Amino acid sequence: LSLNSTKDYYWSHLAMQYKELNYFSKADECFVKALDLNPSAINLSNYAAFLGDNGDYKKATFYFEKSLKKDPSFFGPYIDLFHVYALNNRYSHKLWDFYEKRFDVYSQLKWVKEKNLKSPKNILECKNKKCVIYCEQGIGDGLMFMRYLKLMPSYVKYVISCEPEMKSIFEKLNVNVITSLKNKKFDFYISLLSLPFLLKKPSIPKPFFPITSKIKKFNNKIGVCWSGSPAHAFDKHRSIYFKKFYEIFKNKNNLEIFSLVKNYSCRKYVESNEVIDLSSGALEEDGLINIGNHMKDVESTTKIILDKKISLVITVDTMIAHLALSMGIETWLLLSKKSDWRWGLKNKSKWYGNNLKIFRQTKLDEWDDVLNKIEEYLSEYSSIKKLKIRT
Repeated sequence: LSLNSTKDYYWSHLAMQYKELNYFSKADECFVKALDLNPSAINLSNYAAFLGDNGDYKKATFYFEKSLKKDPSFFGPYIDLFHVYALNNRYSHKLWDFYEKRFDVYSQLKWVKEKNLKSPKNILECKNKKCVIYCEQGIGDGLMFMRYLKLMPSYVKYVISCEPEMKSIFEKLNVNVITSLKNKKFDFYISLLSLPFLLKKPSIPKPFFPITSKIKKFNNKIGVCWSGSPAHAFDKHRSIYFKKFYEIFKNKNNLEIFSLVKNYSCRKYVESNEVIDLSSGALEEDGLINIGNHMKDVESTTKIILDKKISLVITVDTMIAHLALSMGIETWLLLSKKSDWRWGLKNKSKWYGNNLKIFRQTKLDEWDDVLNKIEEYLSEYSSIKKLKIRT
């Protein structure tokens, strides 16, 4: 910039670096400077994403929409607009249409176009066709979007393609299940996450799961999960050190605490050479009952939760949250300030109703206030012996 201050992408790249360092006012100035020099679709979108990350969703929406007017073939802002509206629980058929642009944006979905797999434009096209519905993302998404299968018209004949850990659960819905698409041919390939768009169902149906808990009162048995898979791209911001997490249960001797953590592995994040053991002390902690060894797949995890009569789950953002909520178990979710669109911006979610209570960070990566609120809430909650779990 000292050699040439008229290049917009110099300013834009500098803004990105300031953003990474949390120098937000300097980042804002640089983004605006880049826009002044060149109000391109990508500069507009970059600035909108920055605004959205900092919670200014109204202004972010303005710049995302401006970016699309500038270049409707630039697909990124469609996905970003979906995220903004979904965070605000503003679902519509048009919004799910925006989400379909993920096939042009998400690297993990490139295989669909590379293999030239055909997808229907609407559900009517599937009549008398050989169809497969595949789970495109993680187990949590499979559990979350399973509810749309009960809305499928009877004239659509399909099989499910999913990860092996989900196979037995889908089989309980009386559908044929495969765990690989290799060497198999279908007329249509349908993502499970595309069903809201294909079925034209903008409103969110209630969870649909073949196994539910019959426990309707708090019984002092709590399932906990402080970390998810180390491979998750957002793991640094969602998982917590066990020792910090477990402090909320100190001096509460009347509680039975069951660990629902499946992966106790150490982790190493890309921006650091440090190897981190988030679960240090968990296996030695007196009073913590480890049932993670029995969690081989989704069905076995479900059975162990039922067997132990767990009536409350306290977890970070992992598939355990989706599973517990799908089973009808009250769930307290510890959520990062920079959270996924699925949970919205309020302390409730359209996806899971009153069974979900969200404890959200006010500052990124700072969990102390969240944990203090849960400890305080738990003291009041556990003192009510016959508290009915909401449905």
